[in-house]
Amino acid sequence: WQEGDCRLSSGINAEYGGGGSRRQYPSSRSSVGDEIVSDEGTTTTLKPMDVVWAKCAGYPTYPALIVDPNTSPGYTHHGIPIPSPPAEVLVQQPEKGQYFLVLFFDIRRTWQWLPHRKLQQLGVDPELDSTKMAEGRKSSGKKGIADAYKRAQVHLRVVNGDASENEKEKEKEAEKTKEAEEEKHEVDKERERKLSD
Repeated sequence: WQEGDCRLSSGINAEYGGGGSRRQYPSSRSSVGDEIVSDEGTTTTLKPMDVVWAKCAGYPTYPALIVDPNTSPGYTHHGIPIPSPPAEVLVQQPEKGQYFLVLFFDIRRTWQWLPHRKLQQLGVDPELDSTKMAEGRKSSGKKGIADAYKRAQVHLRVVNGDASENEKEKEKEAEKTKEAEEEKHEVDKERERKLSD
């Protein structure tokens, strides 16, 4: 893994929280509560469970959720199940520098380690949000960003207690569907592994 590289890791997670053994990450290597000073001189502190715009080289900026790498299976944040990172994502953590682990609001639920300078808070500045949503080169890219932005907005409304009961139920159902898809993917992967042995 090299700085600027953005190999995306698929969101495979058998029990919405992975399983098996897990490396411990010293706080010196994982960014929790890092302050970011913008070009205008304002300071922003980012921490796990913050919703951000995340930028990978070669991709448009995309809505994502900062996740603590030590998130336990079954963890919920304001009633929303938060997946724990799969082992294959955890081992990709860069050895040097401070990086945040983000979970993108894309359909595949992609994970990535990114430095703080590649992250900006989402939902704080409407002008910034509007600019970031227009970054996609193709209409399909812009639609994907817009859909992810809608998912991020629903997430924020649920977390902030502003969501309707219908939105809360939809968010929980979407998470359950993702969990089932991830479980199926893990079972399929295990079946393929056994067949190849």
